[in-house]
Amino acid sequence: MKTGWRVVLIIVVIMLAVGAICAGVGALTGADTDRVSSVFEREIETRYNVDPQALIHEWLPEVVQIFRGQLA
Repeated sequence: MKTGWRVVLIIVVIMLAVGAICAGVGALTGADTDRVSSVFEREIETRYNVDPQALIHEWLPEVVQIFRGQLA
């Protein structure tokens, strides 16, 4: 079982490294992060009919409060 978790950890570390490299290359080549966030927000609005800003400012604090209550 120990070797299984070691393999999972290695895969996760490799994925994080590849993600960091991709983000770094994107930043170096002039990636437009506003465009990515606007596409993401538009996708949430059209697919789920939810305002992303309301989701972040209303729903997320509620979830955090629930988790704090569960962990206390």
